[in-house]
Amino acid sequence: MFFLVCGCGKKEEPAPKEVVRPVKVITVKGGGGGTTMTYPGKTRANRRVDLSFKVPGPLVELPVEEGQEVKKGQLLARILPRDFKITLDQAKARAIEADRQYDRYKELYVRKQVSKAEFDRYKASRDVAAAQLEDAQNALKDTYLKAPFDGIVAKRYVENFQEVQAKQPIVFFQDLSRIEVLVDAPETVVATLRQGEEIEATATFSAAPDRQFPLELKEFSTEADPQTQTYQVVLVMDRPEGINVLPGMTATVTGKQAGIGCSAARIVIPAIAVTEGADQKPYVWVLESQMTVSKKGVRVGEMTGSEDIVILEGLSGGEKIVTSGVTKLKEGMQVSIWKE
Repeated sequence: MFFLVCGCGKKEEPAPKEVVRPVKVITVKGGGGGTTMTYPGKTRANRRVDLSFKVPGPLVELPVEEGQEVKKGQLLARILPRDFKITLDQAKARAIEADRQYDRYKELYVRKQVSKAEFDRYKASRDVAAAQLEDAQNALKDTYLKAPFDGIVAKRYVENFQEVQAKQPIVFFQDLSRIEVLVDAPETVVATLRQGEEIEATATFSAAPDRQFPLELKEFSTEADPQTQTYQVVLVMDRPEGINVLPGMTATVTGKQAGIGCSAARIVIPAIAVTEGADQKPYVWVLESQMTVSKKGVRVGEMTGSEDIVILEGLSGGEKIVTSGVTKLKEGMQVSIWKE
């Protein structure tokens, strides 16, 4: 009986073992050693403008030639000022008479010898005459076309003594102190660029193939060309010494595959490793040294190919991230590396 009673007692069951989930893991590669890419580029002046007169008339001076360097404020062309001087003299006479009449009627108004309406009429006439005088003075000044900045006369559209109209282009003027280099870049490049960021990219020219000229990011298009599906990126460089880089020349731009020399390292991981939380913010699972996993928020860029995605922020390279079973993981969960 003793043995029977003892046999009916419950044995103490061991605590269930924590399930260690096997996962696939990859090591994130840093973008600093990305593939070097080259892009064809074309140069243009950093500042360029068609200059014209605001008033019409016959040219009497055109002292500049194509290719000539000029300083800011230097005369580029001049219109015959005769008619504008006559108009100015007439405007001065009207303004003097309007001032005289205004002063006279102001005194009469103070003495209450004229109505306010009559006084206001002469006041308005004085104001109109003053405005016409200012317009005539400006029109005479506008018979002079001067350089708005230091630059080069790239093209002359007219000849001296020719009759020109207001807003008709007279010269094409360029500032070559800095040179822009235009590049047509794919979407995977533009996705990594940020306005105002520092970049590492260089330009070379066939006239000096052994020299590399550093470039800065100026701006980039946010709309793709409908024909090529590329985006125009505008880079800029100082005008180099020892080589005459002119607008329209071809250049070879060298940068990393992540972008045209974008400063941030390009990180590319399998898109399957990225999960979106309840707050719709993307994250990845990072394998810690204790063989546990933790969430790491990331900012994603464009897809590269059909399986990979660019990581713009959140990873720097060297992290071990989970690439399978990510939806089954929890913060701090113990895992093991699945070895095939």
